[in-house]
Amino acid sequence: MLRRTFATTVALFVGAALVACTAAAPKPTPTPTSTTVFASEEEALAAATDTYAKYLAISDAVSADGGREPERIRPYVTEAFWLTEAAGIGGLVSAGYRTTGSSSFDQTTMANLEEGAITVQLCLDVSQVRVLDSGGADVTPDDRVDRAPLEVEFEVSVNPVTLSIAKSDVWSNQDSC
Repeated sequence: MLRRTFATTVALFVGAALVACTAAAPKPTPTPTSTTVFASEEEALAAATDTYAKYLAISDAVSADGGREPERIRPYVTEAFWLTEAAGIGGLVSAGYRTTGSSSFDQTTMANLEEGAITVQLCLDVSQVRVLDSGGADVTPDDRVDRAPLEVEFEVSVNPVTLSIAKSDVWSNQDSC
């Protein structure tokens, strides 16, 4: 299963990773359960959506800057996920790429809610993002996959309540986006 890390985002931008991606066997959709941190599933989903939106905006900014100051992503991810993100950012830097435009997401639904973790499914859209080489030429492949279904897991911390992205995988339901 392909991880939605900074490297995957760059791969989406350049079209290489998801074009050849094969989906894993569908997993049964987990039933959301209650948690004491959030008053409702709606509140938990809103918190996850807000965290992901902030992360995506910072991820876009880092890629637009050619990978400079990647630590801006750190407040939105776990330490383990940060290590993967940092490796992906290194690939962007070494290729001499930067991006222009903004990615977005929609169709966000709760997949699982339990004590200490939230999992949501969403559709990542990079159709408004262009990849530029070091000379400023547009190198965005014509056959790039512009929308990808993702399953994003968040770790939930308390005092204060914060969410951190722990992992992001391409969701097996490829037709959902």
